[in-house]
Amino acid sequence: MLCHASRLFGALRLTLLLGVASAIALTSYASANSIASHHPERTLELQLVGTWEGLDASGKASKLVFNQDYSLWFIRNGITYDGDKSGMQVTWEIDSSQQPIHLDIIFNDGQTEQRYLSIMRFENDDEITLRSGNQRPESFLEHKDGSQTSLFRRY
Repeated sequence: MLCHASRLFGALRLTLLLGVASAIALTSYASANSIASHHPERTLELQLVGTWEGLDASGKASKLVFNQDYSLWFIRNGITYDGDKSGMQVTWEIDSSQQPIHLDIIFNDGQTEQRYLSIMRFENDDEITLRSGNQRPESFLEHKDGSQTSLFRRY
């Protein structure tokens, strides 16, 4: 009788644990969907994470690596900016509430912060267009403001 009760208790405990695990999984799923629906920039941020290669307006090759921790490293004009090698922390942030989307690349040497102001759009899952200048461009149309447009492809 004691053996039967022990097995019954074990089965009940397993059923309870599976029920709790299912509830946690459903709560996590609902929470993730809630975050994505209330914070669309999170979805765009996840789309942006990865390695992108392209040519800038002058035809020079560039590589950008957007990381989930908002750090960024890139190679441009043969110089690697990754925080460790350059001694400068490089991060990124986007504002998807703006149209076109605002992308800031932020350089911080520990004393001063400088923002490289850009606009961006996803052409598809594997291509983004960036436009940058001394001031944030308002559109992707060509202007005589010194801003540059670049197409990057997911690497």
